Amino acid sequence: MEREPFLTIGIASYNYGKYLKKAFEQIKKQKFKDFELLYCDDGSTDDSVVIIENIMKENPNMNIRLIKEENEGLLANRNRILEHAKGKYLLICDADDYMSDDCLEKLCTKAKKEDADCVIGGFCETDGEGNTYKTHVPPQDANPWIYIWHHAQIYKMELVRAHGIAFEKIPDDVCFIQRIHRYAKKISFVSENLYCWVRHADSTSRDIDTNSDWHPNNLWKSIVACMLKIQDELTGEDNLWQLRYFLYKWYYFNVTDEPVKDRKALHRNIKTLQTDMKKICPDYRKLSVLRHTLKETDTIFAKTAILVCWIIEGVGCITLLPMLRSAQQGMR
Repeated sequence: MEREPFLTIGIASYNYGKYLKKAFEQIKKQKFKDFELLYCDDGSTDDSVVIIENIMKENPNMNIRLIKEENEGLLANRNRILEHAKGKYLLICDADDYMSDDCLEKLCTKAKKEDADCVIGGFCETDGEGNTYKTHVPPQDANPWIYIWHHAQIYKMELVRAHGIAFEKIPDDVCFIQRIHRYAKKISFVSENLYCWVRHADSTSRDIDTNSDWHPNNLWKSIVACMLKIQDELTGEDNLWQLRYFLYKWYYFNVTDEPVKDRKALHRNIKTLQTDMKKICPDYRKLSVLRHTLKETDTIFAKTAILVCWIIEGVGCITLLPMLRSAQQGMR
């Protein structure tokens, strides 16, 4: 019988042919070799499939598979990875991203040593030209609820299948990963930067003008719907406070991400965000609740930002937040 690889590296690709070779070369350099590389192509119209087939021909000793299907969108393509993965653990890797040479070794060694259901490593956001926007490196006592990106995370496929976890809505990372964290009994951390998430003009998550799913209001509505279900299932005060911190952080993140071109729409959109926040966290405006929530583990910068946003909202100037964010981006 064919031996089960320890890890599946799943890449969901659509018209990202120009990035595939660089991403593959980084995977090929990995010190850890007990993996399969699973490409799921979503009906690409560029040369993606030809590039992948050439990679397979040129590397016959590597365990590489290609699944070709008609175009059904990001969520369906990510779910193909879940359907076809043969590894004990899974790493979702974007077609245009790359990882450090010891990324897999660090994540998989931690998984083996601690029999973790999920291992969370650090990653950075870059523009692909060597410029880093942000770095996210979890401490050993990290709050897992705030690490909701698939970058540098591996998780047991047994857990995914046992609980029917799938990619169901945008933002795909948040709703999927939070359900992983909901059911994981053991979550471990690697406090090192292992992965580079490339954010460029082709990134799906930047295109809110043509894809309304990525508008802050729609993102937040989806997050609230997912978190309401999880919140109802959670037990233990620690879990609930950790989740509440996540809600504060992502509520203000979506507020500051609002488009500012149309001032009337801006006021209306923020009102909608506030209404949704009150649904899941009715007492978020209470100082006692904020103070307790800010005891959770995170960077000083992040907690200070939440506090400042909370104060600005309290004095009725919340529309300043997206304006300041827009001005900051304009100065880059």
